Amino acid sequence: MIRQTFRNVSVRLAGWADGLIPEWVGAMFWGQPMAVPVWFRKTHSEQAEITLPTVALTKEISIQEQGRNTPIVDISVPSEFFFERRLKLPLSARSKLEEMSLLDLRSRTPFELNNIYWRLGKIIIRDGAIEVSQWIVRREDVESWRLNLKKNGYRVRKLFVETESAPSAITDFSDEILPGRQSFRRLNAVLITVAVLALFSAWLYPGVSARSETRALQLELETLRSEALLERRKVEDIRKREAQKAAFVDAVLLRPLLLDTVRELTVSLEDDVWVSTLTFNTSHVVITGEAGDSAAETVLSLGKRSGFGNPRLSGPVSRTARGSEQFEITLDLGVSG
Repeated sequence: MIRQTFRNVSVRLAGWADGLIPEWVGAMFWGQPMAVPVWFRKTHSEQAEITLPTVALTKEISIQEQGRNTPIVDISVPSEFFFERRLKLPLSARSKLEEMSLLDLRSRTPFELNNIYWRLGKIIIRDGAIEVSQWIVRREDVESWRLNLKKNGYRVRKLFVETESAPSAITDFSDEILPGRQSFRRLNAVLITVAVLALFSAWLYPGVSARSETRALQLELETLRSEALLERRKVEDIRKREAQKAAFVDAVLLRPLLLDTVRELTVSLEDDVWVSTLTFNTSHVVITGEAGDSAAETVLSLGKRSGFGNPRLSGPVSRTARGSEQFEITLDLGVSG
């Protein structure tokens, strides 16, 4: 049952594909033998299409000229050679129409499935139901037709039933005509697979190549970052050395000024004045200490010296327990009197 249903579905799909795909495409890629259609009429007629009298189905005849160059044919046999059953099924059965029609065939007819070919015709929806014709033909009749047509110079590829709407394919004998078509299909499948893989590889190659280049660039970037850190450390070391050189130069240049300032302070301060800290730069000097008499007097005495300018108390003055005054005095340098 399943095999017969599958066969009918395959025939239906093949018939549908035949109307869309040129026959040479099927012959090239699907291993489908090429054939020409042959129609049967009660009397033979000379027309553009190949026609044979219906008697050619039942016995050998003398008409062979038309079959010499086209030995493989698709025959469309008139519907009177088939048994027709009219089926009426609910719309809900449309998705399983093949199974329902097969079940009805087995339960209501004396036919054995192994002894017949059958096919559903065009589906008609009318009054909320599905109406369809089921065409049935005995296998022995079909074999007899094929044998007689072979004697007349024709090899049958497909059998169609000629209906009012359009011929419907009943069965396909392509595997018998070309026994090696399965190997041909496998070979084509392998070739198509290889072609698809080649195209897929060609499509992926730029991405894979770009990924490899990205990894190489990342490694190069990491190397450059490491080198940049090393160069930055070198620059920092150079800056430190330059700062040390600048400090050395400043010390060499400022040393005479510092010595002169200390010497001048030593001479200018009274004997009862003690200096605890001295802060020196190129513009001024800040000294802290104690004056035995008066911090103000110390400021005045410093103002009399030509080496200092604008001596002033820059911090609070406090008296200690010994009676001396603590002070913070700021002196400007570079003043000549």
